[in-house]
Amino acid sequence: MALLAEKTSLLNEAKLKEQEFREQIHMLEDQLKDFQRNYCVAPLGAHRHDEKVHTDSTVMKVSTEFEYLRNVMFEYMMGREMKTMAKVITTVLKFPEDQTQKILEREESRHLSWL
Repeated sequence: MALLAEKTSLLNEAKLKEQEFREQIHMLEDQLKDFQRNYCVAPLGAHRHDEKVHTDSTVMKVSTEFEYLRNVMFEYMMGREMKTMAKVITTVLKFPEDQTQKILEREESRHLSWL
């Protein structure tokens, strides 16, 4: 009889521990969801409603694209190779063809006015 009581007690302790683990899992899942919502960024050109869970490699890619775009914008704003930089900017930001054409025409007219 004592053995049965001991086994029952151990079983109850194990069930209690299992419940604690389940609660901890739910808490960690909630924290992960909050982290993903607050710290993951959408790729350039994506809309807020298009966001999905992003892996570290996606976040790193976006960070690299952002750094590249920042450098391109710097060169553009410094007046270096403006037409080339305009092409790069319209490509990276995925401008529609009609807007890209207007931007490139504007850059061409600026270039011709300097000559």
